Amino acid sequence: MVISHNIASINSVRMQYNNLTNINKNLERLSSGFRINRSGDDAAGLAISEMMRWQINGLDQASLNAKDGIGLIQTAEGAMSEIHNMLQRGTVLAEDAANGVQNTTSRQAIQKELDMIIQEIDRISENTVFNDVKVLKGTKEIQTSTDSTVSVEGDLPPGCHFDAETEAANHLSSTNIFTDSKGQHYASYLNFSGWNPNNGKGAFNCTCCTCKTHYTINLVDGNKNTTEKSGQHFIYNIGISGANNDPSSPDYILKRIIAGTKNGNPNDHFTVLKIDPNNPNQLVIFDNRNIDIPQIQAYLRAENGKVNVGVATEPKTVVTATPGDIALQLGPESDDMLEIDLPNMSSSKCSVGNVSVMTQDGASRAINSFKKGINFVSLERARLGAYQNRLEHALNRIAVNHENLTYAESRIRDTDMAKEMSSLTKNNIIQQAARSMLAQANQTTDSVIRLLNV
Repeated sequence: MVISHNIASINSVRMQYNNLTNINKNLERLSSGFRINRSGDDAAGLAISEMMRWQINGLDQASLNAKDGIGLIQTAEGAMSEIHNMLQRGTVLAEDAANGVQNTTSRQAIQKELDMIIQEIDRISENTVFNDVKVLKGTKEIQTSTDSTVSVEGDLPPGCHFDAETEAANHLSSTNIFTDSKGQHYASYLNFSGWNPNNGKGAFNCTCCTCKTHYTINLVDGNKNTTEKSGQHFIYNIGISGANNDPSSPDYILKRIIAGTKNGNPNDHFTVLKIDPNNPNQLVIFDNRNIDIPQIQAYLRAENGKVNVGVATEPKTVVTATPGDIALQLGPESDDMLEIDLPNMSSSKCSVGNVSVMTQDGASRAINSFKKGINFVSLERARLGAYQNRLEHALNRIAVNHENLTYAESRIRDTDMAKEMSSLTKNNIIQQAARSMLAQANQTTDSVIRLLNV
């Protein structure tokens, strides 16, 4: 027996301290509702859950942003609906003025009403705002193009050429029309008859005729096909090791290219790459939609050893917009954005800025002007409607992501209340036992005193 050190008492005090620490943690978790209140509780779990919280907070705001975008589009849509009504009224007035029975006085009366309609279109276009953003005065110019182009450009693989007749200034032209089950399509033909598998590396590019999507088909060493993406630019690396120039072979170069570009449908888009059924040495590049094109002209321009080949239609009005008037942030990542092209609904953009019905010929021209204006507004309303549908889909996606991330974060961070109550009860019992053992350990000194008193 010793009295200088009461080891049993020291052990009991240490265990009491540990039990008290555990009880305090139980109480903290039960009080806060969180299993992790500091990094010491679960360092890895804290890091993961904080990243999830960042994503959840970003999705919360993204949902509000998408709703704001829908509100902006609906504001524009309401104003454009009234512009449509005014253009329809203008058509009626122009037809009335085009009637030969109208005299100068009646045409003047009609012209005054048309002038008021035109002024009101301009006023609506100028003053329709959403949070001080003018939604019908697109900051990027709406462009009316007379040319719809699918182009092919880049460094051609050695031995490849485009079928066309040479003209002055390195320009080539021909009529290239490809026919399939959907009808006739404007197309470019890349001829591989002179392609050499021993010296066949190179690249060519395809661009969509109606959007910013751009494809690079890159012939590289090896047997693997890989795909890279940078914004709207898709790069298809086609492994050509073992490829040949025999159309009957499974390793035919054009079969390799088509297989490596998602069966000739890169990015599941409208651009299609296909072997010409009438000439197996030719790769046909075309837009597979059934668009009525009266005449096709292909052109080739050589610049610094590179070529740019494409096709264009005869004059045909295609309304497009420079993208990016405004951008909606639809997620926590900086590049998770949707660019919206705001329309310009001024009377001049609607083709009715200078209509005059003071003569019968002028009234006839005015009818066509209002027809163009109605078609223009219809296209712009349809485009904004598509944006709204896209935002509604984005809202659904945001809601699902938010729910799943919140559930995942909860499993990491939240307290299991039943489990924690059970642990608290256990630790309280152990703490009471530890106090009892401390009392027992302190009583051992009494036996020493009794021994000394004998």
